[in-house]
Amino acid sequence: MKLPATSQRKSDGLSSPSSGPSLSIAGARDPWWTALLFAGGYLLFGMLDAWLSFVVDANPPTTIAPGAKLPPIWPPSWVFWAVWIVIYPGKGLAIWSVWRLRKRFDLRWFYGFALLLFLMDMAFLPISALTNNNPAVLSLMDSGGIIFLPLSAWIYGRYTKTALLWLIPIFLWGPFTLFIKVWLWLLNGHTGAI
Repeated sequence: MKLPATSQRKSDGLSSPSSGPSLSIAGARDPWWTALLFAGGYLLFGMLDAWLSFVVDANPPTTIAPGAKLPPIWPPSWVFWAVWIVIYPGKGLAIWSVWRLRKRFDLRWFYGFALLLFLMDMAFLPISALTNNNPAVLSLMDSGGIIFLPLSAWIYGRYTKTALLWLIPIFLWGPFTLFIKVWLWLLNGHTGAI
């Protein structure tokens, strides 16, 4: 596996060459729309996954069981949607930031890791629906996601620091959502659902 050494990395800045509309990072030139393809594709798959999960589940994952005690800092349902509308494109752009270096580095291991994270994202809502939004299961899934945050920072950061900027929303949201779901679970045991 060929990973970039710190001394090999060049500038992570964006520039527009005079030859036409393209973005350039460390010498790679790709059409500007490739960034939209990665960001929009991740968002589209994420929202399609959410829609299918809501069609299958009569008790959507962002609803609370009647009578469940909520932590005082529990956000309204629309916040969960708003956050993921930011996180999904950010994840797509982080992958795009590394993909752009495909001519400089062997990215096969990175692609496998990115695919694993994508599949974990796409599995969250269906598992939530199948387990009737059990807070213990949701907390466990969020815990798995938390384990991958430092690994993601290390893997993405080995290629380009720009990718880390796109991942800031999940780095902030992941610990917070785990905290509130564990709190919900502790308040309600197995009776509360989110």
